[in-house]
Amino acid sequence: MVKTFSGLNSWGTSFAMLLLAAASTITGCQKREASGVAGSTSADSVSDEASSSEYSVPASASPREVAELALKAIEAGELQGLQNLLATKKIKADIQAITRGKNAFSSVVDKAVPLAASAITREIEWLEPEGRTIDQEEITGETAKVVVKGTRMGKPLTRQFFLIREDGIWKLVPSHR
Repeated sequence: MVKTFSGLNSWGTSFAMLLLAAASTITGCQKREASGVAGSTSADSVSDEASSSEYSVPASASPREVAELALKAIEAGELQGLQNLLATKKIKADIQAITRGKNAFSSVVDKAVPLAASAITREIEWLEPEGRTIDQEEITGETAKVVVKGTRMGKPLTRQFFLIREDGIWKLVPSHR
């Protein structure tokens, strides 16, 4: 006998899909760590700090400039660098709202920023690295969209970075919401 979830509304379906997406991207976030050497030395920490500071957003940066930094971090495989470009307060607040602040989902909230960085990376990686270019920037009040053009298997394709102003600085968010 197969059970169905007839009482599951569209929010429930969306939430279930979010949790599945989160679970799949957690694996992607951990893959990079698994390929590294076990343990951490102080030299590793200094290297991580230097590379992540390379991806800090100046207050004067435009959405296009933030998108260029994001492409650079993605191409270098710098997940931590990409996380520095994210609107962490907004991302965590969105996950809190989706989970309605329930303690059972606190680990998802704790992992929200790395998950968002992984999701953004996976979206941009649809474009072949050698052909990625920033095409256009649209600013509407406190939100912005930057279009990235590229190719996939020889066919033209576009992807988008979505940004909001957080603490007076343009920062990335995983979707236009």
